[in-house]
Amino acid sequence: MHKAIEIVSLDEAKAELRDGRTGFHLSIEHEEGLSDGGRQPNPEILRALTDLGFTDDLPEPELRKRQRPFRNQMQSELRNEILRDFLRFAGTDVPFYRNNPHYRLADIEDVEGLRTLPVLNKAALRENFDSLLADSVDIPEGLASGRLRIARTSGTTDERVQVISDTTIDQVPPDYEEVWGLDFGGRTPRTAILTTPLCSATECHLGKLPLEQRVHHGIVLYLNSTEDLFSAPEALIRNIADELWAFRPEILLVNPYYLMWFGREAQRLGLDLPKIELILTSYQYASKIHKRALATLFGAPVYDTYSATELGGCRIGVECKNGHWHVYEDHAIIEIMDENGMSSPDGIGSVVTTVVAGRLMPLIRYEVGDLARLADIDCDCALSDWQCLEFHGRRKDVLHLGGRMFTTREIDDILAEIADIDFYRCTQTGDAALTIDVVPAPGTAVRRDEIERLVRARLPVNDVIIRPAQRLDPEPSMKFRLTARA
Repeated sequence: MHKAIEIVSLDEAKAELRDGRTGFHLSIEHEEGLSDGGRQPNPEILRALTDLGFTDDLPEPELRKRQRPFRNQMQSELRNEILRDFLRFAGTDVPFYRNNPHYRLADIEDVEGLRTLPVLNKAALRENFDSLLADSVDIPEGLASGRLRIARTSGTTDERVQVISDTTIDQVPPDYEEVWGLDFGGRTPRTAILTTPLCSATECHLGKLPLEQRVHHGIVLYLNSTEDLFSAPEALIRNIADELWAFRPEILLVNPYYLMWFGREAQRLGLDLPKIELILTSYQYASKIHKRALATLFGAPVYDTYSATELGGCRIGVECKNGHWHVYEDHAIIEIMDENGMSSPDGIGSVVTTVVAGRLMPLIRYEVGDLARLADIDCDCALSDWQCLEFHGRRKDVLHLGGRMFTTREIDDILAEIADIDFYRCTQTGDAALTIDVVPAPGTAVRRDEIERLVRARLPVNDVIIRPAQRLDPEPSMKFRLTARA
């Protein structure tokens, strides 16, 4: 075999081989044909290893192409195995599924079989909260110990829903240092969180908590936030900067809109900021404009993470250093569903997720309220076996122009081509009419003519109004919509 092939383990039952060039693992059962004392495969196995490129000096792209069908098959089998274990648990430990004739979970063998089950939405969570909790979870003990905490959705897609979140679920992917191109020497990095007061675990309207009371487990700091971002006082900007210096986080987990405002205000005030290794966005759609600006302002890579509060601590997706979003397969299985409730494996559709890591409030086929599509990408990062997806934003935020749908992602891709935009909102005001409110970068003017020409060239519109703005108003959730219909 090729010298890059390592024998990872070898015992009487099987040998595990690893291709050091691509990271591909293969297990060979001894009864399948190992010879020479279990150290050499027989000719039939050798032919299979040749098909996998184990015996050849191939360029890595060709090697990955050969191995990919095998990797996909093995990951599909693993996905189905994890799903069956999760469904066994949900069918015996969760009253909602155990007592519901529409959920014959013992009959589901694979991801394809999930499509025979109903879809859950937020209304179902509210109506069946108690019966969706697993019998085996001691809620009072978990809350008292800090392993569980009560959380509420922000209300971006619907009314707010109260849920219980499991704080013990890993919030970073396996091999996360390699995934994001970092090196923390094996220690847990310090993280500071900046988001809306409604999304913060320290929501309090009676006054600001001291820093010490906003630090969790010594490694997570919840920064003070504001209910009126565009009127945030200078004192808050200075407070955040001071706490970043005091806490010295390596990672920022942020609502990108909020960090964008803080970053540009800190720059205006001439405030120095400590070095940040990584910025992770969450909580709302991250504009290309903001990701590009934040990378410049903080000198750190900016990657997206994808979750929802009602998933109880589970994540749906994560962006790697190559700029690809991967389904977070340790936590969730996703389906993409078209407007008729049918599977849409190639097109843009609604995200439906089964959170296989959620043993507190197991959710099966939960419709998040977002749009995405699965992407056929063979990413060479450490998450290469996890499916890739392309996130398109909230379903409620799509525009309908010229008889077709335009998602937040598609609109943002257009406006991100214009320089000197810091914030915007694109609102559909008629069948072929748009109003775009723009907060320009400090010291610049809104490029009205340039924006209008580009929008008319790329979208089927008759009327385009470009309005300079000093501020934009948030939703009741305190998040900001990039696209909306009047």
